[in-house]
Amino acid sequence: MCEAVYICEAGARIYLAVVLPHDIQLEGLSRNTDKRCQGFAHRWQTPLSIRFDIYNCMISNILQLSRRVALLMVLALVAHPALMAQDEVEYKMEIGGAIGVNHAVNDLNSKLFGAMGLTGGGMLRFVLNPRMAVKTALTYNAWNNNTNGLKAFYPASETGASENRLEYSMKGGIVDLSALYELHFLPYGYVEGYQGYKRLVPYIQLGLGFSYSDIGKAFTMNVPFGVGLKYKAAPRLNLGLEWRMHFSLSDKLDGLSAPLGIQSSGFRNKDHYGMALFTITYDISAVCPACNKD
Repeated sequence: MCEAVYICEAGARIYLAVVLPHDIQLEGLSRNTDKRCQGFAHRWQTPLSIRFDIYNCMISNILQLSRRVALLMVLALVAHPALMAQDEVEYKMEIGGAIGVNHAVNDLNSKLFGAMGLTGGGMLRFVLNPRMAVKTALTYNAWNNNTNGLKAFYPASETGASENRLEYSMKGGIVDLSALYELHFLPYGYVEGYQGYKRLVPYIQLGLGFSYSDIGKAFTMNVPFGVGLKYKAAPRLNLGLEWRMHFSLSDKLDGLSAPLGIQSSGFRNKDHYGMALFTITYDISAVCPACNKD
């Protein structure tokens, strides 16, 4: 390749001297014999109108430089995810909302996914580490059902000594406030890096909640359990799908209590409800990047 370019002015003519490797020979060039240019040892000269051979040499240099730049760009792209993983900001909390449907299992419906109603609410999630989180969720679950078409015979009299069928309808909802522990099957994060973070992660959840029914004016505890799938759509944006079932300790959430006169205990013959939700949350409260570092 060309090592350098020199300009030598001899008399009234200007020469361009180019330092070339010894294994390259250019036709039509003569060695510099002018005494004023004798300092250019092992150099060649040509008039300022640059010849085609010198152009080839310069183009070769440019192509070689382009290949080096392209290689550096490829190396930078390969190293980019790892660098991002090292610099990725961690957040301690997520805030957002949820919307979906609920299904009630009570005295007016015995099917697991029957008596559907709308559900909406908000949530606050506390991130413990990439595999664990604790969230609080406040939701309102709309209920609307009646005894029409019910296969079971509910007597109109509370004592059960009646041949008339009970005619009853309800319209209202359940306010639920729950705290749940989430366990991810994979470490959750935006950039995989050396930690092995995954943007799409399944999880299970279990917790404790409280229910209030404006239908039966009843307040009780419940135990929620469920599964979910969350996706890191952006460095601070989380999308999710989840289903959970809430097992309550009350039989009055639907406004009816033991319509057949059969008392129950524990979770047996109580009013339960489930939720299928789409969630969206945003990361807040960044972890101090200088913490836990020497």
